[in-house]
Parts: sequence; C-alpha cells; structure tokens
Amino acid sequence: MLFGQNQATQVANDINRYLRWWDVPVGSNNLFSWTSSLLFALQYIIWRHKFADQVSKLDEIELCIIDTSDRHAFPEGAFIRDIHLVNAYKEFDNVSRYGLEGFANLRSEKYYFSEYLSQGALIIKNNCKIVSAPYIFGDALSILRPEFDLSTEQKKELADKVVRMRQELCSNTSNIPQFTDKVTDAAIKIGRRFGGQWMLPVVANLIAITPGRIDDEIVLELFRIHFTDDQRRECDPSKTKLSSHPYMPEVNRFNEIMQKIYTDYYLKQLKANTIMAEQALKNDLCNHVEVGSGNSELLENDRVATIERLDAIISLAGRLKTEVYGGGSQEPAITSRPITLTRSSRHK
Repeated sequence: MLFGQNQATQVANDINRYLRWWDVPVGSNNLFSWTSSLLFALQYIIWRHKFADQVSKLDEIELCIIDTSDRHAFPEGAFIRDIHLVNAYKEFDNVSRYGLEGFANLRSEKYYFSEYLSQGALIIKNNCKIVSAPYIFGDALSILRPEFDLSTEQKKELADKVVRMRQELCSNTSNIPQFTDKVTDAAIKIGRRFGGQWMLPVVANLIAITPGRIDDEIVLELFRIHFTDDQRRECDPSKTKLSSHPYMPEVNRFNEIMQKIYTDYYLKQLKANTIMAEQALKNDLCNHVEVGSGNSELLENDRVATIERLDAIISLAGRLKTEVYGGGSQEPAITSRPITLTRSSRHK
C-alpha cells in the first residue's frame, strides 16, 4: 500500500509520478483517480481512445458514476482530493523540477479538475452505474458539445481543451442563448442510458456542461416534464453536493441547476398546501356562519384545525427558507456530499 510506507520522500515521489502520468508500472501502487467534472471525464475518454500511449477501443471504455452517500461502502477518507494529498507531501518531495510544489501551483488555478484519489478495492456494487462509452458518444452528445464529435479531427490535448470549453460556460449571462428543444432532447436521450436514480443528475450534468442559460424556465420545465416530484425532491441540497471551485464552472452550474430543481419542487408543494389551507379556511368560515354561537365546542374544533393548517404553511415556508437558502443567507447552501465521481486508472 502506498500510504502504508514509512518513507515520506518515497511516498511524495510516487504521488508526483502518478499525478503527472509518468510511467506507473502495475503493482507499484494501487491508486485510482476519480473526478466530479463530467466535462473532464468525457474529454479523458477521447484521450484514452485516441491519444494515450496505449489507446483503447471505444467499446473498451466505460463511464462509472457512483453515489458516495453509503458510509459503509465509502467511509470517511475513502476519497481524498489530489491537492490535499499534494499539500501534505510536497515538503518531503526531493524533485527540484516538476515536483509536487509545481503541481500544487498548477492545481491552484485553471488546471483544477476536481480529482480525487482512492486506494485499493472499493465496494461500488449497488452504489454505481456503469455505461459503455459508445452509448454516450454519438449524435446526441455532439449536439450538446460539438467538441465531442468523434467523427471530426481531434487535437491531441486534454487539460487545455477542457479549459477552453469551460470559457464558454463563463460568458456574460446576457450573451448566453436559451437552450433549444434539440439540446434538451439530446440530454434526455443520453440520460436514459443511465436510467433510474442516475438519470436526473446525469441530465443536470449534461445541461451544466452545455453553453446556455441555466436560469431559465426552459430548464425547470425540462425537469418538471421528465421527472416525478419524488425524483426532484432528491435534489435536496442536504443530500446532494459537488464541491464548488472558482475554476470549475461546469460543477458550479450543476450545483445551481440541482438547487433550482429542488426550489421549484418545494415551491410547488408550498403552493399546493397554501391552496388547500385557503380552501379549508373558507370552509371553516362557512361553518362558523352556519353554526353560529350555538355550538361552541364545534367552533373551537374548527379554530384549532384552522390554526394547525396555518402552522403547517408556516413550517413549510420555514423549511424552504432553511434548506434552500441556508437559513436565510442570500447564497444557496450546498452542505453535504458528492454524488457523482468518475473513475479512471493510469496504470500502463
């Protein structure tokens, strides 16, 4: 085990070699890389398919998405950010050039791809969805991002291409077009390849990596039409999180989309309960008029029932404020765990 070694310098060197994609012979360590950036993962598939030292056929590559909420399968510390590991070991690195110090500088700015490392075997059964790359790449994905069209000539690059694609996601809001039906249909088509609990976060991720206005009714309508209230409720920010980063607009947009879906769901519930309470109040008023003062016990029961309905509305509104806006702060609060990580191995 890499982290079981006593020599910190050797560990630092091994980490540096692994993260820089230098020769890592099979058996030298048992690290695996994951990312919460779908944009990077898709471009990495192209890299593996076309430009790696040992290229793979497209049908030999799979995208693995996991839900890390199962603490029995994924205890605390099962995943560690690459930058945290680098910062912990860079003082022991004896490489004067292209060492961990330089790597930390790269990761501190635009070349950050939300990489996580795990070590050894992970129990991902029942917590993952694996889809073969040919079911992802095709006409639908090319509609979302023409850069992923495998029929066009691809330049041998990975990080720089992801950085360029990110720039289109950072444009001024006034210059960003609305999503078309063609785009939303393409996202749904790919999302159905994952199905079940995975479809909604995958579609949200696909919309997030596609240039377009996410603060738009079209986006909310997409999730209203294709997903149930129960599915949209699972976008609860207390259950869903991808760690934000100033240089990762694709992840920030995903968080924002999930936040909007949940807010939209909860507002629907609040509206429905308000309408029911309004009708109940009208009924209570009619009962008061009809019964008069001849039956004080019935009037008291109506009064108690009315107060309970009003309390329910207040409670619902308070929960909306707390869970969606973090207890009244102006910025939405995302406070829990990652839900999607994508695996890759660099062993040759």
